[in-house]
Amino acid sequence: MYRYYSVMRPIAPGTFPRTQTVKEVVNFDSRRYIPEISREAWGYIDYVGPLTERQAADYELVSPAVEYRNPEVGHIVQILVDRDGVSEREAQQMVDACRQRLLSEAVPSGDSDLAEEILSEELGLELDYLMDLLF
Repeated sequence: MYRYYSVMRPIAPGTFPRTQTVKEVVNFDSRRYIPEISREAWGYIDYVGPLTERQAADYELVSPAVEYRNPEVGHIVQILVDRDGVSEREAQQMVDACRQRLLSEAVPSGDSDLAEEILSEELGLELDYLMDLLF
């Protein structure tokens, strides 16, 4: 899942590209500060696949570009780059998507089996990497 925030207007027909399958569109009642992008947004749209940088820019959509200070996350990104042959940006997006899913699904329930399943599905990693992703 790839999330993009609309920073200039609520999401409506014609305000987002239709090049990828849309999973969900959420508009907020008013602009809201989003820590992941360090600015306010009107809502977000979740896609099955990523947009190009040009598509996102053309529609003024901002993807969370979380900069991790934890060197272990950088190590995970490098594992994905080497193992899967993806770019560093793609690997970071994969890590961000996995982290977001872990924080929204597994962490609130405290379900370690679910966390292990998410890590395996999203990144092909074992549970040993969980703490590296979350802290």
